[in-house]
Amino acid sequence: MLVSIDTLSRSGLAPFDADAPALPHLDRFAREAAVFLDAHSTSSWTLPAHASLLTGLYPDRHGATHRDLRIASGIETLADALAAAGYATLAFTDGGFVDRRYGFGRGFAHYDGWSPEESRPLASELPRGGKPHPDPGRALFDRAIAFIAQRRASDPPFFLFLQTYAVHNYFQRHPWAIDASRGALERSQLREPAEYLRCMLGRTACPEDWPVLAELYRGELANLDAGFGRLMDAIDAAGLAASTLVVFLSDHGEGFDFAHRRIHHGGRLHEDVIRIPLMMRGPMVAARRISAPISLVDVLPTVLELVGLPVPPGLDGVPMAAAARGGAAAGERHRYAMEFSQWWEEGGLRTVNEFRASPLQLSVMRPGLWYIRHADAREEIYDMLVDPRQRSDLGRASASAAELRALSEVRWNRRPPQQRLNASDEVRDRLRSLGYAD
Repeated sequence: MLVSIDTLSRSGLAPFDADAPALPHLDRFAREAAVFLDAHSTSSWTLPAHASLLTGLYPDRHGATHRDLRIASGIETLADALAAAGYATLAFTDGGFVDRRYGFGRGFAHYDGWSPEESRPLASELPRGGKPHPDPGRALFDRAIAFIAQRRASDPPFFLFLQTYAVHNYFQRHPWAIDASRGALERSQLREPAEYLRCMLGRTACPEDWPVLAELYRGELANLDAGFGRLMDAIDAAGLAASTLVVFLSDHGEGFDFAHRRIHHGGRLHEDVIRIPLMMRGPMVAARRISAPISLVDVLPTVLELVGLPVPPGLDGVPMAAAARGGAAAGERHRYAMEFSQWWEEGGLRTVNEFRASPLQLSVMRPGLWYIRHADAREEIYDMLVDPRQRSDLGRASASAAELRALSEVRWNRRPPQQRLNASDEVRDRLRSLGYAD
């Protein structure tokens, strides 16, 4: 089972940040899991990050780098590999940038992204798609729990992919998020969601709004925790805990540092949006904290190795199964993150109209160092051992600048495949509901 919580920041979970709020169900899961303390995404927004997760490839190879581009044809996914091995494959998602039209439906016998045409229930008691539920986190877990409850002992093994924007939508000021603030927020004093969205996108100057948005985000975390707890209880009740590998992660984080202009996500490759939570729990996994570096591209080969299946050649990712089992991890390595379509200018998030063959930004992460290269030849370098929040840019003055620049060159001149998405009005409407402007 692969659970992806869109826009879930490391800072919201106690295993990764000592100042995080208590979340009883996720905290318990972490105590029973292999917790990867140095996990990174491949991008700072949903589409390219999830494509890397399910293909084991960086964005410059899978091609889903723009809102109008899909995963290139011919690329196999994790679901493809598991379906070929006899697994029942199904997905419940919140659609949008994880819509099947982007290529995410490959290998899945059942892929439900809240679209009536996508909903092909496996049994009459499974909930159908249609209009997204007002509480996407609860609805996502309800769909998964309904599937688990109707399984029979004779059924084949399953691969279940869950993805939700529940935390992503904190700007919607949902009633459960307000209630979770325990009086810190009053509905009558809150702005409209559209105003909060303009704030997040940098369209208005709103320093007073960021503490409110952070509180709403914490409320969504509490709601997420409750839903995840119900899912884990359902797995226990079905007798599946001893045989089910559960991978819990985020595609990217979220920025709340208004003072340093590190807000929202997309268009930049700093640690607050690229470092992610990643945990694995299952019969083949040891409960431990792992400091070895891991990337979203490593999830596919790691899962396949953990369940005893061959890892396809030619992936960007490497299997981390040995570390998850309690053994030694792979040696030092560098990882990449890429941005092809968004950037921040004058405090606002911008999106290119035409597809780019070269990145707007590319980041190289290696132990202790973080490098960001920009299309306008600017460079940022941070010493992560003494400056983990990236406050002091060493730039070209760093002794490692030439080496990091050379590592970036390996990917900088790649040309990703570009296959246009034929997006329906329904997909566009769903993206608008999630706060993505045209």
